[in-house]
Amino acid sequence: MFLFAAKFIASLATGSLAVRADAVNNLSDAGTGLITFYGFRLSAKPADKEHPFGHARGEYIATLAMAMLILTLGVEVGKSSIKSIWVGEKTVIAPVALYVLAGSIAVKLCLYVFCRRVGKRISSSLLEAAAVDSLSDVAASGVILVAGLLSPVVDLPLDGIMGLLVAGFILFTGFSLIKDTASYLLGEAPRKELYDAILKLVLTHEGVLDAHDLVIHSYGHKKFATLHVEVDAEHPLWQSHETADRIEREVQERFNIELVVHLDPVQVNDEEVSALREQVTEILAELDEAISMHDFRVVKCAAGTRMIFDAVVPYQSPWTQAELEKKVSEQ
Repeated sequence: MFLFAAKFIASLATGSLAVRADAVNNLSDAGTGLITFYGFRLSAKPADKEHPFGHARGEYIATLAMAMLILTLGVEVGKSSIKSIWVGEKTVIAPVALYVLAGSIAVKLCLYVFCRRVGKRISSSLLEAAAVDSLSDVAASGVILVAGLLSPVVDLPLDGIMGLLVAGFILFTGFSLIKDTASYLLGEAPRKELYDAILKLVLTHEGVLDAHDLVIHSYGHKKFATLHVEVDAEHPLWQSHETADRIEREVQERFNIELVVHLDPVQVNDEEVSALREQVTEILAELDEAISMHDFRVVKCAAGTRMIFDAVVPYQSPWTQAELEKKVSEQ
């Protein structure tokens, strides 16, 4: 609010549209600061009957609201700047406004560093968004400062041109926030480092033959996951269940993720099953080397021998599910 007041007074004193646009940008920052504050309050609410996973995603909703406010202000600033360029209005920015802009750049750089550090430390999309917004403000004030230094010697409507550039910075910030937040809300794939670390931990447990189908769901700072773990079908069920319990506890302690383990019994010491598994693996490799297989088991019934398994197909595979099922079944 202090930056807004200082720039707005300077814009009235000098008649600069670009400085006024930068003042409006700071006013939007005050609004987004309030949204950030209430977004944190909403996301900090504990779980209740209607929201068993807590309210942490409220932070993303607040970020979207912030983005919409930023876009609205960007459009308004852009319209005023285009009008100024159209009429060819030339304004020389007075030294007092340049001092205000230089001070604003210093303040915003400090805010950028602060919000970025804290945002990374607590994994907050809201604070990281505030950091990006502060950096765009530095760029916006910087181009106006350059325009102010050049305005006495350049015969162009620099004020309107720089106001339009500020509008561009504001709009870019708004669209970036929407893009990043929408990705969170839609559900992103877990980081490869986290995925690999969990699987590595699971495979160290005695009795675990393999692990697959790790799915991680994020509700803000709270994460839930499911995982399939292959165990020897001949091992006692209670023993495999104890292993699953240990894995769940360790993942909770080390990664702060509530994991549910699904046990998949695998026939290990059966030569016929091993031969059939090898045959199916070769068939899949001929179709696409990127396809992997798990949960292979053989069931003997009156109609003959049934082979049951899951095949993991990459997104870029040229085969449809129906085509793959048909080709594998035929072979």
